[in-house]
Amino acid sequence: MSRITLVRHGPTHQKNFVGWRDVPADLSDTAALARLSAALPDSAALISSDLITPARQRLPHDPELREFNFGEWDGLSFPEVAERDPVLSRSFWEQPGDIAPPGGESWNAVTARVSARLDALARAHKEVIVSPMSA
Repeated sequence: MSRITLVRHGPTHQKNFVGWRDVPADLSDTAALARLSAALPDSAALISSDLITPARQRLPHDPELREFNFGEWDGLSFPEVAERDPVLSRSFWEQPGDIAPPGGESWNAVTARVSARLDALARAHKEVIVSPMSA
């Protein structure tokens, strides 16, 4: 059996949709980062999306582990998206599934993309840390 540890990236100062844009995380809380790093198993392989470069020895970047692709909504605020695409944006949140932002991906698409990669990692490694965060 494999153990996969998912670690969410650090906070950003963005107040809008952040998906495939490479937005820097606020890593100023070095004590929290040190606690996180100490809690993670040293022997585990580390993998993340291709947008981040963590300090640990790691597996090659994997674009299949990127954040949600918000397409044309990436970089817009929630009110801007609601004004631009009122029916689509409401459906996107209220009926998650196959509805996708223009040029982006649906909830089902991101789930299939990431799940397939996690399954492959679990078959290939006993222990994996999946993180877009510098840890």
